[in-house]
Amino acid sequence: MDWLEGDPANLSQVLASRDERQALIDSISSQSIISITIVMPGPVKLNRLSRLLLDKALQSMEGLHLVKKSLSISGPWAVLYSEEDPAKLKERFIELEDSLSYGRLLDIDVYCQGKPLSRREERACIVCSKPGKACARSREHSLEELRAAVLRISGELRNGC
Repeated sequence: MDWLEGDPANLSQVLASRDERQALIDSISSQSIISITIVMPGPVKLNRLSRLLLDKALQSMEGLHLVKKSLSISGPWAVLYSEEDPAKLKERFIELEDSLSYGRLLDIDVYCQGKPLSRREERACIVCSKPGKACARSREHSLEELRAAVLRISGELRNGC
């Protein structure tokens, strides 16, 4: 089975999933709320690789409490909570994303009072070293380039399975 194979999600499914996740985040009264999503360019968001990435991310969440794990067609995600300091958690997860060979494919957000804490520096594009948001907004890279980058970044993880 191809690591990136799956059914395509449409825009309404992606938006509905984002709304569901945000409503869940808004309903939790905890000092820190953690949202994990997977960076998976293109219309196929739920596949063998995205499920593996979420499972690996969840294995790194020691001391946190899982609220919900979703394997939606619009992409796998999880929401957790903690009473730990949100700024310390954000730093912990930035270090985690930066230290893992596949960390660029993880999007771990920490919320404090319903608002996400931002990184100090924008993450680089998965294909080139330019700012990722600018490349995504301008559609700088083809889907084939993006998929190749996802497979390159996840190579070590996939080879371990």
